[in-house]
Amino acid sequence: THISSPENAEYDFHSTYAYITWDLVNYASSYELRYATTNDVNSATSISVGSSENSYKLENLTQNTIYYFWLRAIDNEFNYYK
Repeated sequence: THISSPENAEYDFHSTYAYITWDLVNYASSYELRYATTNDVNSATSISVGSSENSYKLENLTQNTIYYFWLRAIDNEFNYYK
């Protein structure tokens, strides 16, 4: 089954946390959220989120720091970054 990228991702930043939301993707078995302080997806920290979840609260962020985020829907055959 071909799946699409998560759409309408929104990031709500606060002093030490970010609240991330997105639209659910049909047939996704899970989501992977990655974040880093550099624009390098390969060295980013990875978090797995369940298929029925469309939000995540990322805590313990450092104030006054730029963060980069990547989000993808995962199934057993295809992966798509948003």
